[in-house]
Amino acid sequence: MSTVHMLAGIPGSGKSHYAKECCKRHRAVLVTTDSIRERLFGSEARQKNTYLVFQQAHAEVEQALAAGRNVVFDATNIGRDRRVQFLQKFKDVPVECHICATPYEIARERIRARKRKIEDKVLEKYAKNFEFPVLGEGFERLHLVHTPADVKLDRAGLERLLASKPDHDELFGYLRASPYFAAMLGYDQENPHHSKTLSEHTYAVLEYINAFYEGEFLLQMQLAALFHDAGKPFCKVWKPARGYYSYYGHEHVSAGIACHVLKELGYDDDFILRVVNMVSFHMEILHGGDSGASRIYHLLGGHLLAELYFFAEADTYGK
Repeated sequence: MSTVHMLAGIPGSGKSHYAKECCKRHRAVLVTTDSIRERLFGSEARQKNTYLVFQQAHAEVEQALAAGRNVVFDATNIGRDRRVQFLQKFKDVPVECHICATPYEIARERIRARKRKIEDKVLEKYAKNFEFPVLGEGFERLHLVHTPADVKLDRAGLERLLASKPDHDELFGYLRASPYFAAMLGYDQENPHHSKTLSEHTYAVLEYINAFYEGEFLLQMQLAALFHDAGKPFCKVWKPARGYYSYYGHEHVSAGIACHVLKELGYDDDFILRVVNMVSFHMEILHGGDSGASRIYHLLGGHLLAELYFFAEADTYGK
């Protein structure tokens, strides 16, 4: 049976290069929105008429499947709603998602080096809105596509430290070697809902988990605590109407950071995805109400919903 291989990732994440490799590996037809824009409008930089572009992409996917071919679908695919629409349209075909979780800094440098540029503010918007794919959307399988980049941490050392239940200064004395965590030290969130610095808040969430968590996934919960707000410095935006800073999308940026660091440290994909899901949905459980809880249940299942309720307690305690 034919299979669709959907790629997901921000511009500059290496999707196009990976798509070519994927086509060779699976003897697949390549359907790419950039090529469709080039054909329809004379330039792949033309970002308007998105509906028409995806309508054509779906038609090309259908044509390839009808011919008995595998398909590689190369687009950013950062939004869950659009991915689900695709999966519902092709519900009788197995669809695997290949997630290019390349660090923002690397993606930005790649874009600066290529002919077709994208403004930083546009790339930042992609990063803040990248809803990390989950199996519950309807995928047959998820693949984490890794771009190696030193994270200045050691897996064994990190696990020993977490097992020892260190105090704040000991924990961040180690973590500060990584720029993702160095940025948290002394970071004033300048928000009325947070009285602690970012490192103090992160530690308080970890402290609550160490004291009260009784499940079987302690290490994953500890790591989720470390990463859940790692994207805040990237997402900080002043809101004049509110009179304080907002961090919209930080859960999505944080999930990407967690994925990259844990992959670099050598954790397996199932382990990583559990941590990433906790990070990615921690705002949904806090502010989504009953509808948010229902979405989480249908996407992740009852056990992770319960874990997220506990994580929300820890997050609230840490404020």
